[in-house]
Amino acid sequence: MKVLVSSKEKWQLEQHLGVLNNPNESIAKRRLAKSKFDLIYNRAATRSYAFTKTQSRGKKLAQLNEGEH
Repeated sequence: MKVLVSSKEKWQLEQHLGVLNNPNESIAKRRLAKSKFDLIYNRAATRSYAFTKTQSRGKKLAQLNEGEH
């Protein structure tokens, strides 16, 4: 599934990935970065799913309306 993220969210995700991929960071900082990354990503994924579901529902309604004419 394609996840739609804003530019701010993308920047935040990249920052957290930088911390996660840095072996010199403490375990606590990396765990915190992972938690924040997961929170941002899951929020965006939920929003993307709802948007996709709404779009597909709109397409189905349009197809039904075309069939009535």
